[in-house]
Amino acid sequence: ELVISDYPNLEEIRAIGSENINNITKVTVANCSKLKEIDITNFVDNERLEITNCSDLEKLYCGNNKLSAIKGLNLTNCGKLNDLECNENQLTQLTLPKLDNLQKLICYNNNLTNLKFVQQSTKLEILSIGDNNITTGLEYLPVSLKEFWCEQRGEIWNELALYGKNLRA
Repeated sequence: ELVISDYPNLEEIRAIGSENINNITKVTVANCSKLKEIDITNFVDNERLEITNCSDLEKLYCGNNKLSAIKGLNLTNCGKLNDLECNENQLTQLTLPKLDNLQKLICYNNNLTNLKFVQQSTKLEILSIGDNNITTGLEYLPVSLKEFWCEQRGEIWNELALYGKNLRA
């Protein structure tokens, strides 16, 4: 377990390098009020990520972990978050708190089945959902969306056709 807590002047957490980081199954970051960016990509054994009271956090990169379901990713009091990349995990559900500033969400290569998780993301401009099991939920896409990446096949394509030329994958 990796715990980073109560560092009021910490601005960035970044695991440098392209090597996989093994044997850490839980990462907790709390009470780091000036923290702007977290990059824990390639923590390949990490099953749980909890981030609390990091009020200035803008960017979170947690791709290529083992996060799954709701309990795998917990974001509390991170209202400035605008860029979230949680691709290449094992997420079956993504329940996000109301993130008023979220503009970019990259969640391809998971096991997500619907798009309800973007319902409250009214400023979302970029969404990548390819290589999931999403079959429904295009009605939850916000009108703010500018880029929608969906590199998958299946029922979602039939639903996309209903949106005409305004939405492409």
